[in-house]
Amino acid sequence: DYHYYGSSYTSFGNPFELSNLWAGTLQDQVDLLNRKLVLSARYTYQENNVSADQLTTLTTQIINGSALFAPSPKLPQLTINVNDQLRNTPTRVSNLVATDDNALNLTGLLNYNFKTGDYLTGVNVNYTNSSRTDVINSFSSNIIQIASGGINETMIKSGLGLDLRYSQMYYSNPETPTVLLSTT
Repeated sequence: DYHYYGSSYTSFGNPFELSNLWAGTLQDQVDLLNRKLVLSARYTYQENNVSADQLTTLTTQIINGSALFAPSPKLPQLTINVNDQLRNTPTRVSNLVATDDNALNLTGLLNYNFKTGDYLTGVNVNYTNSSRTDVINSFSSNIIQIASGGINETMIKSGLGLDLRYSQMYYSNPETPTVLLSTT
């Protein structure tokens, strides 16, 4: 996949769409064991300032991989996802306009669906650990941990669904890991 957006590009559908950049993506997916195991991988390279009218150029590399393990409809499904984003400014003009950071996200999801009469019930547990390391300004580095669990009930005949979920989020800085900056 290849995209090119010139500096005069404007998206009326998405006002946050970036312009003045190009991006290339390679991805693949492999199904094994009768789709009981699904592996996906994706790599994206992106570079802005294609019109060379800005002070610096920002390059972004995103590496993503996931694995879905679904041994049987009667057993839970396990999904693991890894996403690593590396951004940097190849030629630093100054630390004020340069970027050099790495954001690593790890997610695990356990999901179990079962049918009881006229009801379809789903139970899931999810954990995400996001860590962003900023080489230039280490105090803007952060760690966010989110744990959640929930149950949902779908009444098959009426299509009505109910969803109950609880999430807990911890936000901290690697420089002071024992001091939570925020809890939700």
